[in-house]
Amino acid sequence: MTTYTVIAQRWARRWELHIDGVGVTQIRSLPTAESVAREYIAFAFDIEDETSFGVDIVPGSWPALGAAPQRRDGR
Repeated sequence: MTTYTVIAQRWARRWELHIDGVGVTQIRSLPTAESVAREYIAFAFDIEDETSFGVDIVPGSWPALGAAPQRRDGR
């Protein structure tokens, strides 16, 4: 079974889900991370059964992902 690693990174009032090898999406609350990631992966690869692959949600940090986004006011 294929397992996808999803790095959940807090950003402003939302979370970004960085799905390894697939893409990035956003959610409002962390409890929805797994279901949203499964739906995103299934859509990206045209998979009908969202339970046919594994999903590991791990906390992220900006150093692991690269530089944090800068605010327009430079802070």
